[in-house]
Amino acid sequence: MKRLLVFWCCMLSVAVYAQIVDITKTVTGVGETYQDALNAALLTAVQQVRGAEVGTQRQLQSTVNYLFNYRSDIVVEEIRVKKDIYNDSKGWVKSFEVLSIIKPENKDDVWQVNAKVTVPHFKSILAADDTRHTLAIMPFISMQARYYIGEEQLASHRVRQTLRDQLVTRFTQNGRFAMLNRTQGELLDQEFSLLASDAVSKEDASRLGNVAGADFMLLGVIDYIGKPKKSRSYYGADFNANRVEAVLSYQIVEVASQRILWADSIDTHFILDHDFETRQVFERLANQVANEATQAVYPLRVMDIVNQGQIFLSQGGKAIQVGDSYEVKAAAKTMQDPDTGKLRVIEGMAIAQLEIIDVGNNYSIAKLISGDMGQIRANSIVRKAKAGQTQAVEAKPLTPGSSEKPLSWD
Repeated sequence: MKRLLVFWCCMLSVAVYAQIVDITKTVTGVGETYQDALNAALLTAVQQVRGAEVGTQRQLQSTVNYLFNYRSDIVVEEIRVKKDIYNDSKGWVKSFEVLSIIKPENKDDVWQVNAKVTVPHFKSILAADDTRHTLAIMPFISMQARYYIGEEQLASHRVRQTLRDQLVTRFTQNGRFAMLNRTQGELLDQEFSLLASDAVSKEDASRLGNVAGADFMLLGVIDYIGKPKKSRSYYGADFNANRVEAVLSYQIVEVASQRILWADSIDTHFILDHDFETRQVFERLANQVANEATQAVYPLRVMDIVNQGQIFLSQGGKAIQVGDSYEVKAAAKTMQDPDTGKLRVIEGMAIAQLEIIDVGNNYSIAKLISGDMGQIRANSIVRKAKAGQTQAVEAKPLTPGSSEKPLSWD
């Protein structure tokens, strides 16, 4: 009950960002009977306004068939008479007016109905102003019935849900994608069932079939979480007793083309010390997936350069940490693959190294550590420095015996 209440409160909170607009279309329908021709005209108008959505034709066909049986005045062949059918059509059509009727003259002809149809359409102001790609995070596949983290035993459905929640949080925080609400699947199903029934308001009816589609989907497999598979022991002492290994793979898929935009796997370890909490496993996995997947579509870039101590970057949130090292890349080059003939974009070499000094919700600030400040440009791509590529610490003076030189007793 609490989940349902929270869901409807969220729906009400965004009401001010939406509006219902009446759109009128002049269309023509044909059919073997007058009813079939009018039915086709109504369906054409709805599809022109809302698009050919999944299930639209079947649901509207069923509604109109019921409508024709319930409203005898609609099947009367009359023109220039406006019929208000909003409530009876469950919000599919507000009204229609038949402009002309052409009756069949012989058995091979069909009925033709020209009508002016008004269709209510739900328009989201937020969606209209948001040009970001939309991302849907799908439940990951579980390869284990149960997962073991130290002494804790977790059912697969709990692991999937916890990871999914963390992924939604991370992707939402970085602000690059417009996230779709797939976490309330059961409640959304209930809402759609309500809208397709008789108990439907005028406002909610227009939302039927207008759930935003995803540009990209995040798919994945949780391969393993548990005690490290590789044995680590010494004279009978088990060094894996206080460790956890987590392995997963994931893909970013473009929905329209089914093209895999990015794919990677993660194999990481955790030490079960006194400060360890189970949530840290899912937080780290989600953070790494969100960071790498986002970088594949929206690379971190330089937004503005104030001075060497203030270089603004385009992303923030928990994906970027104070103290992290990043590399600024030179401009990319486009080259042709000699085997396939396809053009490839080759990322430029590192021209400078930065260190993060401050992180906001959707931006971060870095300072220059090394490199030529004059080569850094706004919009330059920035990548996280790999381990071992950070600037070397200034070497300490060698002491006697610490080098390969012979000892001097003088």
